[in-house]
Amino acid sequence: ASASDTTFEPGPLLPDNEHGRSQRIFDVETLEVWGCGGDAVVEEALGARVKTREIIDANIRKAKKVDKAAFLDDFNSGLIESKAFKHREEIRGREGNCD
Repeated sequence: ASASDTTFEPGPLLPDNEHGRSQRIFDVETLEVWGCGGDAVVEEALGARVKTREIIDANIRKAKKVDKAAFLDDFNSGLIESKAFKHREEIRGREGNCD
């Protein structure tokens, strides 16, 4: 158990152990679970969770797709700082132009 959390007031949730340190491991004697609604509410919430995950997955897939031609144009135009095409500028104007 942590010395603080967002549910309770600041302070230790458990007494110190025999060594004077906060207890981190403990046995659960009673667990109280609360729920609101019935099966319909649970099904609706699960459906909403599935839809949300599908939207997130679609956005991730979309972000992974790159328009390679546009990306290359960005490199060529200098929009993205890179030395990938610097050699082209260096060979322009030389004798025996490679263009």
